[in-house]
Amino acid sequence: MVQAIPPATGAGTTAWKEPERYSPDQSKMDALWEAAGNHDWMQVSLLMGDLELGVVGHEMKRIAELGEHYGRLEKAADSLMSVLNAHTKDGTVKVSQGMKDFLDVGAGKNPQSESVTEISNKIKNGESINQEQAQEMYAWVADAKLKVVPPEYSSETLAAQAKSARERYDQNVAASKSRIGIWALN
Repeated sequence: MVQAIPPATGAGTTAWKEPERYSPDQSKMDALWEAAGNHDWMQVSLLMGDLELGVVGHEMKRIAELGEHYGRLEKAADSLMSVLNAHTKDGTVKVSQGMKDFLDVGAGKNPQSESVTEISNKIKNGESINQEQAQEMYAWVADAKLKVVPPEYSSETLAAQAKSARERYDQNVAASKSRIGIWALN
């Protein structure tokens, strides 16, 4: 999987670090190998189930954290594009703090021309812009969105990953119950 570089933080945002990948508890791994060496297959089965659930549970948490971070940026970009597309005749573009933050983060990921920087500053300061400026800014935001929110972290992709992780979690729970049931019969 491609590792995305977390976006630069803008004004009003906090430093963000991408969640770590899963790393199994070494003591559980040692216990698993010890149980296998002792031919304690019931303990091996239980520890394997615990480790499997740990992997999937951690993955689900990681996906949720990625979704929260990148989802906020994606929503801000979409909202900003919508506002720019519906540019009013009086030239005002009312933006939220999240949209302003996206402009700051986007500037760190997607180079801005002098013109785009000027338009961005006008928008953040609540100044009027004309239709041509709104169109130029719309194009820049659309391009910046692709750089700020990598495709592997888009809402759709993360939703599919979350669904898959949940299904694997449910399967692992069922498998663990089955293993426990087998040992209970003996």
